[in-house]
Amino acid sequence: MTLSPLEQRLTRLKSEPLDQEDPRAKALAAKRKAQAWYMAQDKAGTDQEELGFGWSSLADLVLDQGLAQAWWAKGMERRTKKLAPDGTVPGLFILGLGKLGGQDLNFSSDVDLVAFYEPDLVPVLPFEGKTDVCSRVLRNLNSLLDGHKTGDFAWRIDWRLRPDPSVTDLAMSTEAGLDYFFFHSPPWRRLAMMKARVVAGDLEAGQRFLKELHPFIWKRSLDFRSIDE
Repeated sequence: MTLSPLEQRLTRLKSEPLDQEDPRAKALAAKRKAQAWYMAQDKAGTDQEELGFGWSSLADLVLDQGLAQAWWAKGMERRTKKLAPDGTVPGLFILGLGKLGGQDLNFSSDVDLVAFYEPDLVPVLPFEGKTDVCSRVLRNLNSLLDGHKTGDFAWRIDWRLRPDPSVTDLAMSTEAGLDYFFFHSPPWRRLAMMKARVVAGDLEAGQRFLKELHPFIWKRSLDFRSIDE
């Protein structure tokens, strides 16, 4: 059977040794294995909706595990408290938007993410800036999964849909996030957040945030200006 150019490349990559103790190498190995599964299912005629759901579930898992690993990256122990045994970061959560939020990622999709934290819950040491620490963690996550500067990647990550990306860091408090969406965001943000789904971190905190955001996304009534927008 003739392999496609992509299958040939993946076969070659699978034969290259990876340091299985390195979190980044583990993520790359998992992605390569999943890519082979995806192509086999696609060839077998698996329903595209099912494939999109499976691919999105894999992204959720890798992002969630990666977030816990990013919390304990080198140097973070000076700024953070210990995590619970399950590795979940209390108060910090990531929302998936677009195809990831709608659980219909395709083979080559990147992942659109926004992140928020509940200040009273996030385990940051006293006298450390919580926005700064959480944003450092998210940059660590980028380094772990996104190889735009280092070659191979597990997932391409796009943070540009976060509130005011030109002036804000990668993480924002839930209070600041709600203030932005309800009072300062342009109309298209409502569409962008319709598919928002908690994909990593503190699930309960993320669900609370989305519940509070619901009246912004799904307004009870629309005036003429809103309809025009």
